[in-house]
Amino acid sequence: MQGLTRTLTHIDIFQKAHRTFALEQHDAEVGGGSLPGLKLRAIAISTGHRSINEHDIAVSLRTGTIPVVPRIQKERVLIDLRSVQPEEDGLLSVAVQQVIQ
Repeated sequence: MQGLTRTLTHIDIFQKAHRTFALEQHDAEVGGGSLPGLKLRAIAISTGHRSINEHDIAVSLRTGTIPVVPRIQKERVLIDLRSVQPEEDGLLSVAVQQVIQ
């Protein structure tokens, strides 16, 4: 439940910046060598922007001062919180806001 609360907090912060954000289920890859092909159902923050395409958002997130590694699925940028520690929540918010403001 803590993960969902964290995700909803992120959504609230980002929605206040007047951007398109949603929760989205996706199939995350578990691992390459030890569990090839195994997928894990996960929840991610999904975002888009009216004037910035998803590839540019993803590149900007990856190369920003606070790097975030998203993935692109169905023309949306997905940020999976499984690899974001609770103490990094504020950094994630800042990183996303820098890219899509």
